[in-house]
Amino acid sequence: MIIEELIILSFGKFNGKNIKLSDGLNLIYGDNEAGKSTIHKFIEGMLYGFNKKYTKTKRYTEDYEKYFPWNNNQYKGVLKYSYDNEIYRIERNFEKGNDEVAVFDEETGEELTHMYEYNPVARVIEPTSLHFGINKSIYQNTISIAQLESKTDSNFAKEVKDNLINLGGTLDNEISIKNVIERLEKRINDIGTKNRLKTSPYGKIIEELNKLSKQRDKSHKMFEETKEFQYKINELKKELNELVRKKDKLEKDIYKYRCKEINDKYIKAKGLLKEIDSLHKQSYKLRRFKDIKIKDYGDIIKHENSVETIVENMSRIEENISLIQQKLDDVNSQLDQKNILIENINYKEKLTIYEKLKNKKKINKLLLLFSTISIVIGLVLGYSYNYIFYFLSVFMVFSDLYLVIKTKSINCSIIDKKVILDELENEKIKKNNELRDTERFLQNQLLEKNTEIQRLKTKLNEENMGIKFILSKNKFDDVDELKLGIEKKRLYEEIINRINYQREILSNILMKETIEELEEKMKECNKVSLDDIDIEEDIVEKLNVIKENIVNKDKEISNLEEKINTMNSLFRPIQEIDEEISIKQEMIDKYENELNSIEIAKATIEKISKNIHRDFAPKLNKKVSQIISDITHGKYKEIKITENLEMKIVDQNNNLIDIESLSYGTIDQIYFSLRFGIIDIIKEDKNIPLILDDCFIQYDDQRLSNILDYIYEQSMDRQIILFTCQKREQKILNDKKYSFNYIEI
Repeated sequence: MIIEELIILSFGKFNGKNIKLSDGLNLIYGDNEAGKSTIHKFIEGMLYGFNKKYTKTKRYTEDYEKYFPWNNNQYKGVLKYSYDNEIYRIERNFEKGNDEVAVFDEETGEELTHMYEYNPVARVIEPTSLHFGINKSIYQNTISIAQLESKTDSNFAKEVKDNLINLGGTLDNEISIKNVIERLEKRINDIGTKNRLKTSPYGKIIEELNKLSKQRDKSHKMFEETKEFQYKINELKKELNELVRKKDKLEKDIYKYRCKEINDKYIKAKGLLKEIDSLHKQSYKLRRFKDIKIKDYGDIIKHENSVETIVENMSRIEENISLIQQKLDDVNSQLDQKNILIENINYKEKLTIYEKLKNKKKINKLLLLFSTISIVIGLVLGYSYNYIFYFLSVFMVFSDLYLVIKTKSINCSIIDKKVILDELENEKIKKNNELRDTERFLQNQLLEKNTEIQRLKTKLNEENMGIKFILSKNKFDDVDELKLGIEKKRLYEEIINRINYQREILSNILMKETIEELEEKMKECNKVSLDDIDIEEDIVEKLNVIKENIVNKDKEISNLEEKINTMNSLFRPIQEIDEEISIKQEMIDKYENELNSIEIAKATIEKISKNIHRDFAPKLNKKVSQIISDITHGKYKEIKITENLEMKIVDQNNNLIDIESLSYGTIDQIYFSLRFGIIDIIKEDKNIPLILDDCFIQYDDQRLSNILDYIYEQSMDRQIILFTCQKREQKILNDKKYSFNYIEI
């Protein structure tokens, strides 16, 4: 068998990693933490998964979490191997809940999963079951050697001993004597003993036999009690028959009275049917009004009220529009005037005062000019003619001063005409703006009112259309016709209510009968004379008492019969119990014979197994001794291996010594030889690959050279995969000119 290729889709630190291997020696080099142990564990995972051994339920090892992909949610891979020139492809998904294994023919793609054994605990197939043929314990302790793990675990001795015994005794590794012993012990546990009454079949049968004996005693006692109950039942049935005879006689007398009641009921029913028929004829004439909706009339009233309200609102709004239009016309007439403030009295007075003051100012200026001229003339005349003219000049000076003061006063009081006109113009603009604002406000109001009128007209049209629609739906031309139709509908409904009332009365009379059934009863009653009906007043009461007694007797009989049936159901017939006791006793005898036979078989097999192991031990000792001699170049030539794989070695002086007293390197070589020897004996017909993961890291150069010689020799017959973090192995192999497949991670 050869591992051809590893496709690590998602495992540990690797994603999409492909490694192609060859026959013979494969040297895989990588620095520490490069992932060599991850690849080694990937091979183990692909072959065996990460389920714990020797458990009854599916549990995962710590390796499952340790090698869960770092950066990927998927957890899967592919391993290809060749066997007898055929290439097989193992695909495994490790993910919890989705874990599955499938095997395919690499050439054709045909799925071969059904050919492999199914593991019911792991709930997947075992891909090693067809061509590999060794379990996980043998794999981990022989062909797969991890760093510093040359020694074997404690369970390995049991697995190896079982394989050796099988080979020595049957030459067929598919048959396990250990499994046979386990099955015999399981069969003993399955049968059980007398002390395990609640858990073992043997104990349960003994317990059941004791219970059957008790049931037989109780059944006998109950049988006697049922005989007494049966006697009481017979007596009660006699009394019941007499009561039934009396009941039948009273019922015949009552039947005549019932016939009279039937006759009266029939007469009333026929009268009601006649009245109902008459009402039906009246309703037929009014049926055309039945579908009128009274709610429609109410809706029309609502529409008419809405129309009335809308008309009133439109009239009110139209009055408002008329008032607004009048105001708007008045504003427009004011705006059409050329001088809005022409009649403003305040501004007229200001203009008059302005003119008067201006005239005064002109007069004062003329007087001031005249006075000034007089002063000049007076000074000239006074100088030329007479000094008296000086007095005139002085007087005129005072007159000038007065006029100057007066003119200044007028200048302070006078208002410039332009200012007055500007004020007048500003006031005119202000008034004009106010009128324009009023005009716009009135126009907006007018627009709103007209819009409201249009909305109300639309609403009025909708309301009128609603009235027309309701009238059309009910097939009337006007509201008065609809109102009359509603009155007809109410009359129709009253008639229908009367019909229903009469029917209810009829139903109460007929009860669950029909008129035809009542007529049939009448025909039967016609056979009985209804004359001279004279029934005792308490005849019904007597009949009820008798019926009550019949019911009580019947219940008492039923209770007794139920007790008998219950007793018969709880306690089986004695003959049936005796038959089952006989069957149980036969089963007890059979179990006891089988237990004795199993104990004899178990003792015989164990004795034979020990003899076979003693016969086969020399072969294992010889094989391991040859290997240790090869890898130590004859330093150690003979090893003794006990039944539990404990080893002692014969040194060069022929002394038998415990290997624990040897150096670690020598011990490691011895355990390495043991692994090789065991796997060659167990699987001597199958060249299973050997996987070594940095297991020679503590070897010195000489030991490493020796072991590589041996490994290379073995690689001629089997595939060997050697992982290393050192360059020593490559150098030694190259120096020896050995051919090998070199892979660097």
